[in-house]
Amino acid sequence: MSVLCADSTSHEKRHLNFEDALFSLGALPTAHTTREQRKRETHSLIHSAPSAGEELAGVEKLVNAWRDRSLESAIGNGDWKKHMPR
Repeated sequence: MSVLCADSTSHEKRHLNFEDALFSLGALPTAHTTREQRKRETHSLIHSAPSAGEELAGVEKLVNAWRDRSLESAIGNGDWKKHMPR
């Protein structure tokens, strides 16, 4: 099997995993660039929050970004059904 063929097969399998997850979950994790931007913003929010409530809101957003990153990885390798739900 050529490298190109193996890469194509791997890409197709990953694509099907994402389609399956989308159908079952009704949504996909936030895109990488959006997620990384949110993480930067929430780090700033956490460190400059004027109240404990706003700091907690930032921490929740950060944990959600980490969860989406983990879910994206789990979908990619086919283990998303074992991942904690949203």
